[in-house]
Amino acid sequence: MTSQHGPVGMVGVGNMGGRMARRMAEAGYDVRAVDADPARIPASGAKPAGSLAALAAGCDVIMLSLPDSPVIESVIRGPDGLLAHVRPGQVIVDLSTANPASTRALHDELAAKGTRFLDAGISGGAAAADKGTLTLMVGGDAAALEAVRPLLAAFSAHVHHMGGSGTGHVTDAGPDQASTSEAGQGEKED
Repeated sequence: MTSQHGPVGMVGVGNMGGRMARRMAEAGYDVRAVDADPARIPASGAKPAGSLAALAAGCDVIMLSLPDSPVIESVIRGPDGLLAHVRPGQVIVDLSTANPASTRALHDELAAKGTRFLDAGISGGAAAADKGTLTLMVGGDAAALEAVRPLLAAFSAHVHHMGGSGTGHVTDAGPDQASTSEAGQGEKED
């Protein structure tokens, strides 16, 4: 199968990212990956991209599956991060659990370069990722979501558009994290 998107990028092929990458590869997509531990890439069914710059140069769609907002920010804003290499028309889908305020800031920075940034809260866990039955709650541009929906269908059974930037991560965070994230705290208060 040839993807209408060309190669698909994945940053982070750990517990969830590896499963989602494997589902896309099994669906026939050419998945290229970057991970802090490159030894994990072959098990995900992806091919090593070598660097974030190479991933951005070769992929119109890049997915992120990272531990938290500081790591996401580093991958995007770092000295050789995605922000330095993205181009107009690309779509980045953040499948991580992240602070919605950080998500909105990254959205704005990427939008200034013509790159669309979607944030997706995930329900279902590792078993659902293996089966391709995750539920995604996605924030960001509706047209960008429609463009990547076939890719998301490789690992999710339900994809819901929640609204503008940050709404997917607000949904994923739940009420406790969402309220503290809105205040810019990024963690639960006691």
